Amino acid sequence: MDLSQGWGSNSQWRTGFRLDHRTPAGDRLNVTGNSPIDGSTTLHADHPANLGHAERLLTSGERRELLRHRCLLRVPEAAGALAGSPSWEQDLMPFGWRLPNAED
Repeated sequence: MDLSQGWGSNSQWRTGFRLDHRTPAGDRLNVTGNSPIDGSTTLHADHPANLGHAERLLTSGERRELLRHRCLLRVPEAAGALAGSPSWEQDLMPFGWRLPNAED
């Protein structure tokens, strides 16, 4: 899924680029993202830890896999729970996630 899909002919030119950096300290993925991959450390009443329902069902490793490869390479551990929501793949919004470095 791509944010530029389905919004008209000019939308692909208006969609921002994802910026990844490789440094001696490790990879920095989607450095311009506005949301830590594991949610924020503070809980918000309307969006606990800045993650949606389907995003919270993915493990930390699965979220990293999704950010790094732009797809899941294995069946998620919570596949049964995710199957209860037929559109969970479209509900995921990893486009704002960022991974500060390889150790995180």
